[in-house]
Amino acid sequence: MINTIISSSILILMVIAIRFLFKGRINPLLQYGLWGLVTLRLVVFSWLNIHPIESVLSVMNIVSKAEETMRGASAVDQVIAGNASAKIIDNAVLILDNVRTGVVTSGDGISTAAAIDWQLILMIIWAIGTIVFCIGLIFVNRRFGNMIIKNRKFLMPISVNKKRKTLPVYVVEGLDSPCILGYKGEEAIYVTSEVALDEEKLHYAITHELCHYKHNDLIWSVVRVGLLAFYWFNPLVWIAAIMSKRDCELACDYGVIKELGEEYRIIYGETLMDLISLREHKPNVFCTATTMYGSSKGIKERIVWIAKKRKMRIATLVTVILLAILAVVGTFTEATNSSNDLDNMEKTNNTVIITTDVNSYSPMMSSGSGGIKMTPVFNSKNAYTKLEYHWITDEGEFISSFSHLGKEVNNQGETVLWSAVENDKVIDIKSSFEIRLEVIDGVSKKILANTKLTIKPNEIFYEVEKQN
Repeated sequence: MINTIISSSILILMVIAIRFLFKGRINPLLQYGLWGLVTLRLVVFSWLNIHPIESVLSVMNIVSKAEETMRGASAVDQVIAGNASAKIIDNAVLILDNVRTGVVTSGDGISTAAAIDWQLILMIIWAIGTIVFCIGLIFVNRRFGNMIIKNRKFLMPISVNKKRKTLPVYVVEGLDSPCILGYKGEEAIYVTSEVALDEEKLHYAITHELCHYKHNDLIWSVVRVGLLAFYWFNPLVWIAAIMSKRDCELACDYGVIKELGEEYRIIYGETLMDLISLREHKPNVFCTATTMYGSSKGIKERIVWIAKKRKMRIATLVTVILLAILAVVGTFTEATNSSNDLDNMEKTNNTVIITTDVNSYSPMMSSGSGGIKMTPVFNSKNAYTKLEYHWITDEGEFISSFSHLGKEVNNQGETVLWSAVENDKVIDIKSSFEIRLEVIDGVSKKILANTKLTIKPNEIFYEVEKQN
């Protein structure tokens, strides 16, 4: 989730930068479509977490390097072991680990703040914020919808496409601007009483709202507020919602002019200025209706675009597409050290060896433990809150005082006993074989280190030959 927040935030900044650099020179539909990349990144976070795609161009490489530097500067493993008091950077690493994994670390020398379950606290705050947002969302849209239903009067039906589908058009007293709204199972166009009395204004207003309908903007409005409900804590998502709604109107203006013809560009622009006041309107991102008004800055941008009649150059199109591809590669992917490289990096900081109580053993011996006792010794420069040890033998079995454990054993680092028996019978092993050990992070399930013993049969003895 943290990676999604970082990557999506950077993607939003990149889209804003593209929008600013090519302001007025991009096709409005393309400009509006760039926000679809942000939507996709925010929606598919779960899938990307399960199926991460690595890239050297990922912005997460920078984040990973920064985190690696911070961990390298800390002595958090010594703090957990009780050999040092936690400094600010050590507590920061512990808090970061808690937010990522939910594992709380406490002990002597660790600050009270680092011993708090911040992941749980943040999840509670997020849940409360989401519930409050949803309540506000429902309230705003129900109040707006009920006001429209209460004050509307049927004007006429309007054809949507060649399949003879129609939308009803209503006149609403007290409405600020023409809009299209889906409410209580009915999608309809609503116009002000002023617009209804002017045939030309009515024509342009209906054409504008039909463009919204054809662009599926009612669906995108719901997606927009849904993502706001989920990511309400991220101010950049709010900025993206406001700017995408502004670009939605600009794309609709483009659609109207394309449908009416270039000769109507200036007339439509003048009508638009009459339809929507240039006084400041705070964009209501809560509302799912596609109202024509917006902030004065947004309205001026639309009027300027209509007046300039600027077409997008091929070079601009190619540049924007290349920048968009770069943005996707950089923000839809993970750091190259997120899996294999990270494992390799961790393994260079981790070592494990197997110590044995004897160098040779024979099932014929009457004294001794009845096998070879093997104890793992794990050393690491990193701190881990939970470790798992996975033992595997190709021959014989691991046994205990009470039972046969089989060829595989999982424990928390206790000594294991290997014996040349299988199914309660002593076996005769003819060739060398291996006993392997993997040390696994109990939280991330990554293999931190591994090693193996080679045992060689020598007449009636089994000798520990070497360890790699």
